Amino acid sequence: MLKFQFNKNLEEISSDGNLKERVYQVVKNFEASNSLEKLIKKALKENSNNAKLNAINEKFQITISLVNLLEPLEKQKIKFIQQVYRENFYDNLVGVSEEKIPENLNEILEILDTIPQQKDNEKPIIKFVDCLVITGTGHIPNPIADQLHKWLAENAKSYDLLAHKQNLYSQNKHNDLDAATKGSGKKICVPDQSENCYIVATSNSKTKLRPTTKTFEFEVVKLDAKGIEKRSCQQAQHFIETLSDTVELEMVSIPGGQFKMGAPREEEMSQEEERPEHIVTIKPFFIGRYPITQAQWRVIANLPTINRPLEPEPSYFKGDKLPVERISWYHAEEFCVRLSQKTGRQYRLPTEAEWEYACRAKTSTPFHFGRKITPNLANYNSKDHDYRKKTTEVGSFSPNAFGLWDMHGLVWEWCADYDHENYLGAPLDGSAWLNDGSAWLNDEIKEYLVLRGGSWDSEPNLCRSASRFSGNPSVPKKEFGFRVVCL
Repeated sequence: MLKFQFNKNLEEISSDGNLKERVYQVVKNFEASNSLEKLIKKALKENSNNAKLNAINEKFQITISLVNLLEPLEKQKIKFIQQVYRENFYDNLVGVSEEKIPENLNEILEILDTIPQQKDNEKPIIKFVDCLVITGTGHIPNPIADQLHKWLAENAKSYDLLAHKQNLYSQNKHNDLDAATKGSGKKICVPDQSENCYIVATSNSKTKLRPTTKTFEFEVVKLDAKGIEKRSCQQAQHFIETLSDTVELEMVSIPGGQFKMGAPREEEMSQEEERPEHIVTIKPFFIGRYPITQAQWRVIANLPTINRPLEPEPSYFKGDKLPVERISWYHAEEFCVRLSQKTGRQYRLPTEAEWEYACRAKTSTPFHFGRKITPNLANYNSKDHDYRKKTTEVGSFSPNAFGLWDMHGLVWEWCADYDHENYLGAPLDGSAWLNDGSAWLNDEIKEYLVLRGGSWDSEPNLCRSASRFSGNPSVPKKEFGFRVVCL
């Protein structure tokens, strides 16, 4: 009987009838997305030129891929998801009481699928995800937010991951900004008409556009084949984020490009986990000129808690210009969330690919300064009289060709990626390498997270550009710190 019913529905969906109604009927009958997927694929195989059926298949794939991303959040964040829906799609709720708000994610997505799409505009489901991402600071963990950014880039017609361009709201909502935010404290996403890029407006924070950069100069040191230092002057672009009257955060512009990630077998001290080498494409981004210092940490740690409290003075070695350490991955994530809220920009941890690309600065040697590391070029465990056995002030050594200091040694730096035993199956677009939603349990990650760069206590092989390490995201150590990325 089940097979007969399935074949009957298959024939109906393949016909020129009301395809949308047939699809929803099949969903209701079978209540299993995998069955529906097989059904649509079989129908397409027999009717490959059916435009309506192709449109339904595209819509189905977009919705299912989004469900897979958001399901891990549903139990913990359903109220936030409902709030975003209510505040941004209120036109569909006219005359609907609070009790009638969709109770779960599937209901919300089903309603979004039924909203007519305006000509030359994004689908309602695209708009919904965009609002989730923009207003998700403090609600959506950064790894999932990064996946949603990637989903938008793949599915939206005019979504620009860096400039955040998208026709989301009409001009009249832009004109009503002051009235909408006055005294409410709510975040509202509006397009800046002159720049065509998004800003986040609140009643108690400044709006921010993309930063204006300035040029700075620095001296780069390289070691030749004989170990002799060669010095050259370089330039880079950066902007300065003011954290307090006395504390600033310098962010360096990293140009986009391609690079070979990992280590070749002939590289001395390399490990199998650093292979296979693979070409990765990186989009432009900003990254901290130095690891986060204790002075910078203290400013952000004293801001209101969003997800978890931060200790203002966590470090084992004390000093405002020393890197902050004894930092867990969750601490670093909370720092990024608070910094994003304070500045109006999107700050996060670097992906592993972004970190290695920034560290190498277009080099292919084990270290950005050459084939060897010396105590004159980095703070690491040199196992001789130059072993410092503690952190040093950020910027104590020479930078790489991108204008970044302390990429080798000093402190291990947290990244956004989960730990993997090698690079088989790694992303090629520079995005964070995450696992499915099963990696999350009650807002906690069950996986180990990647750290890069080595520390003051690391042997030379662990400080190489390609070297990989991982740690329990809940455990802070006096070797663990981080630097931030800004989009």
